[in-house]
Amino acid sequence: MRKLFLILVCFVFASYAIAQTRKINPVARQQYDVASGLLNKGKYKECIVQFNKALQTDPNFTECHMGLGIAFTNLKQLKTANEHFTQVINRFPKDHEAYLLRGLNYYEMGDTTTAFRDVDAAVLSKPDYAKGYFNRGVILFTNGFNDEALADLNSAIFYEKKNAEYHFQRAMIYEAMGNYRSAMADYDTVITLNPDLFQMKAFNNRASCKKFFKDVKGAIDDYSAILKKYPGNTVVLINRAFARLSLKDGEGACEDFKTAEALGNNAAKGFLQKYCKDYFDK
Repeated sequence: MRKLFLILVCFVFASYAIAQTRKINPVARQQYDVASGLLNKGKYKECIVQFNKALQTDPNFTECHMGLGIAFTNLKQLKTANEHFTQVINRFPKDHEAYLLRGLNYYEMGDTTTAFRDVDAAVLSKPDYAKGYFNRGVILFTNGFNDEALADLNSAIFYEKKNAEYHFQRAMIYEAMGNYRSAMADYDTVITLNPDLFQMKAFNNRASCKKFFKDVKGAIDDYSAILKKYPGNTVVLINRAFARLSLKDGEGACEDFKTAEALGNNAAKGFLQKYCKDYFDK
């Protein structure tokens, strides 16, 4: 199975919705703004100090816990991060972003059941939450629930039609279900929206679909497009070599194997010995 891509909520902390129903201590608000700026710059340890100062000034400033949760997540301190997201959820039980972020941390920690419960709560809290549908779909897919995962990806794309990552994930689900034409259509969309996504993996995956439909030349074109930008990708070199072999282009295939071997791919050495001994002995 190809690697899955779990898309996290963007950790740039613009200005988390400050509750308007209560008065914020002006000093705490200033400390919060400083902390938010540091978080946006990726200065996680420094922003933690400032968020904690804001909480010391105003212990009810729950939004600081959201910032702390994001900062600790970026520092890979996921258990601590989730303690802060829980503080947000306790105060704001419908906070879909806190549910999603806590759920994704549980997923990273290997607690799939709790992760699914939180991501599901995020969607229930905000029925048009595309990121929630996407991430719930990924969890479902990784656990073998393809039909349910497809339904969630359809919902995610309904709300964010031009999100290349969502189309890529749905294409992978279609492939797993054997629906290669629909997968190709989504890979086409990815390539239109963001051709360099995941180092052009949509080209590589589309090539596999093309080979299923015997369009080997089209597959070679896709592999060549990747290698034009990433000439050191030995996996793609080997994929192209086998595609060329299927078209009886032994010379082209062996050149690809040779290049992959020179770049350090150990498997290519065996392929050279198996398929290319006569070619290089000429």
